[in-house]
Amino acid sequence: MKKLLLSSIAVFGLLFASCEKEEDVLTDDAQQDNSLEFKDQPLQGMISGESWMSMSGTLDRDQFIMFGASSNNICDTENRPDADKISFFLFDVQPRVYELSAGGRVVLLQDHESGSNVNASEGKFEIQTIDTAANIVTGRVVAYWDDNNQVNGNFTVDYCFD
Repeated sequence: MKKLLLSSIAVFGLLFASCEKEEDVLTDDAQQDNSLEFKDQPLQGMISGESWMSMSGTLDRDQFIMFGASSNNICDTENRPDADKISFFLFDVQPRVYELSAGGRVVLLQDHESGSNVNASEGKFEIQTIDTAANIVTGRVVAYWDDNNQVNGNFTVDYCFD
């Protein structure tokens, strides 16, 4: 009888321990997913370990959205020194959410000083409004590659279709 009781306790203990480990994994995944939610802030983050904030941006006729840290009007293609720090290609310019994935849609993060490019493949990119009368597009993005290459926030860019 003691042997049966001890065996039952051992089996129950193993089952309980394995369930506890599974819950820990789910908790870690849930915490990671929460970090990939849109933040209500200006578009900013880290590129190659350096803090970065978007000051301007454009959606051009080739359907690329580009962001820069310069406050220049970047529809003027002659004078946009760092407008391509972040870029994203749209197949269709419609208000919607674009999911990022490896081998699919990515947000390109560029560091011109080091020459490094990173394709952030986790997160999402959302076009919220397209105002053709004012030539403005608004949206938000959360894109992650690693702790040194990630951006998150809201944006308003010029719609440069000429």
